[in-house]
Amino acid sequence: MVDVLAVAGLLIIVGYNVIIRDLGETTSLWWGWDGGEYRYHPLNVYRLVMLVPFSIWLLRRWRQLTPGHVSGWVFISVGMAYTLSSFLDFSTNDLVAGLTTEQWLGLALIVAGWGLQLLLPKKL
Repeated sequence: MVDVLAVAGLLIIVGYNVIIRDLGETTSLWWGWDGGEYRYHPLNVYRLVMLVPFSIWLLRRWRQLTPGHVSGWVFISVGMAYTLSSFLDFSTNDLVAGLTTEQWLGLALIVAGWGLQLLLPKKL
């Protein structure tokens, strides 16, 4: 049941990134989204590029993974996507040890997912 909720959450996050445009720092790259005077990094597209292939992989391997491992992989993938994309995000947050709040939360998700992978029994 927990794994079903984790996958549902992953699909909601993917859907959110399809619907909602999230722009980051300014860029001079050709794929930047036009925001009037400047072009901006399309953070939602970057997250989709990272999460859609993972979602396809996860849905194809669903039955081969033991309960709990699916949740661990979801935590790791979402944490990585949001941590990596946050480096291109415009942030006014105070830095703690050189990272923003979003980056710390992404790292916490990665560590939680990795912990699940290590603590849960492997399939026999």
